[in-house]
Amino acid sequence: MSNSSEPWTGVPLSVDFSRPEHYLLFLFQLLFASCTVLVAGSVAVSILATRALRLQNRFLFMLNTSVCDTLVGLSVFYVGLFDVYEGYPSRNGTFYILNSLMGINILTFMFAQFDRFNSLCTPSLYVWGSPALRQVLVHAVWGRVCLRCNRRIVVKMETVQH
Repeated sequence: MSNSSEPWTGVPLSVDFSRPEHYLLFLFQLLFASCTVLVAGSVAVSILATRALRLQNRFLFMLNTSVCDTLVGLSVFYVGLFDVYEGYPSRNGTFYILNSLMGINILTFMFAQFDRFNSLCTPSLYVWGSPALRQVLVHAVWGRVCLRCNRRIVVKMETVQH
């Protein structure tokens, strides 16, 4: 147990508040991260709560993007408000979680564009409704990050389709 008279030696803030610009920068980072989490989080909740949105064929793209944006906003809280350096050597780093989430967002947009292109160019061969394609999408974008989540999403989609 630490002595209560010792100063807290956690992760330092990104600014030292010695100049007025530091206050503006800190407030901007706080506002930006808060807005990202609140807007993307409310979109994710509304998608999950609205049956009509869950039945659309682009449900997975919308939900994936909003969940990823919510996680990016939470990461921005840490990266923007605290003294973090992601280069080498890493100082209070996030183990490249923010970069990975941005990559997941880019992959989601890429798969969404591929899906749109496929549905327009070959409408007779368009098989988005198949659970196999949805399972491939979930595994390709999220990988093996959360095996339980992947199984739940695939099972949920199969039950919604039938």
